[in-house]
Amino acid sequence: MSPFEEAAICTADSVGEWASLSCGTARGNTIQLLKEMRYPESLGLIYSAVTTYLGFKAHSGEGKVMGLASYGKPTLTKKFEEVVNVLPDGSFKIDPSFFPFNSGNKMFGQKMIDTFGPPRTPESEITDRHQDIAASLQEFFENTLVTITRKLHEETRLENLCLAGGVFLNCSANQKILERSGFKNLFIQPAAGDAGGALGVAAYINHAILKNPRTEPQESSSLGPKFSSSEIERALRSQGLNFKKLSPEDFLGTVSEALMRDQAVGWFQGRMEFGPRALGNRSILASPLTAKMRDYLNHQVKKREGFRPFGPVVCVEDAPNYFDLSIPSPFMLLAPKVKKEMQSRIPAVTHADETARIQTLTESQNPKLYRLLKVFGEKTGTPVLVNTSFNLRGEPIVCSPDDAVSCFKTSDLDALAIEDYWVEK
Repeated sequence: MSPFEEAAICTADSVGEWASLSCGTARGNTIQLLKEMRYPESLGLIYSAVTTYLGFKAHSGEGKVMGLASYGKPTLTKKFEEVVNVLPDGSFKIDPSFFPFNSGNKMFGQKMIDTFGPPRTPESEITDRHQDIAASLQEFFENTLVTITRKLHEETRLENLCLAGGVFLNCSANQKILERSGFKNLFIQPAAGDAGGALGVAAYINHAILKNPRTEPQESSSLGPKFSSSEIERALRSQGLNFKKLSPEDFLGTVSEALMRDQAVGWFQGRMEFGPRALGNRSILASPLTAKMRDYLNHQVKKREGFRPFGPVVCVEDAPNYFDLSIPSPFMLLAPKVKKEMQSRIPAVTHADETARIQTLTESQNPKLYRLLKVFGEKTGTPVLVNTSFNLRGEPIVCSPDDAVSCFKTSDLDALAIEDYWVEK
């Protein structure tokens, strides 16, 4: 799916088919694996285990830990380095007394509790200790992945690196790999978790087994269903909503004016995204210009923890003006620094560690959102928007018009932009 003719490849997840991490090379439509690590030696499982220790759910709360890490100090990184012995070649050995994956009913053992203190009860207060543990885990995780990918770069001497597996949904770690591994270019499969296996096996059969030539690289994640005007009108009418259908020019003006009034807008356009990130088809959009917008979205709209960050979406040509980004980030899987002089300009998307989980956009990838960014930029001087997934805490991203209307009615969203239809509370 990548744009590269040749590249090094690295996959990392919890277990996979026993291989929790693998490294290799790819040229044309052939893949050669060079080495792998097998369960129970797994960086992904360690991250999931500490996620449960911190009171979040495994395989869904890891992103919360990544966000929480920015608020803490990595004072316990050395402890994690004692738990996991990482060798110079990037291989590693986990102390099973801390993480007894093959026994017991918890992902972490008594020695974890003895060393780091009692685990956090879900939904209880988050303390400085919890933040520091998250920060230390994240730093250890990043350092280990950099060691692995730097060694892969030394062995292959290639400029390009392809990443897949749930581990590489960690955009902060991906950024460190880009900055420190020696590779110049990254391609990260947008549905990097288990769901991406559906896409991967189809591509593998087509190219590696049937030997068909590689097609265009994956530039968009818009692979899901799309809905007709009649289906949208039916959903709006069934819930008794007042709506109007706008011309393309009036539509973008109306949406941008609402965003400038600090309204949160449900944005439902075209085909649904494949993967865990909303990338401008099933999104909630908002202005990044005030810090209070972050709290409003977390507490009022999405009903979730206040430490959770929001990502910006920006046209690819405008990104260098605001972010220290060396390559495009079309799938919101990198977290570069926000430029110092721009942090006060876009506080709603500037995280505690001065980074932002960025999505860059070309006109061909999403023409409507691209034009909205340009219109908002013309009116405010800042062509950047908050882009977060169109859902409430604990619910999946909306898929159908009925889903969108239900989420709109049960949340504090101010407006709904569903194709060319406009609805306000």
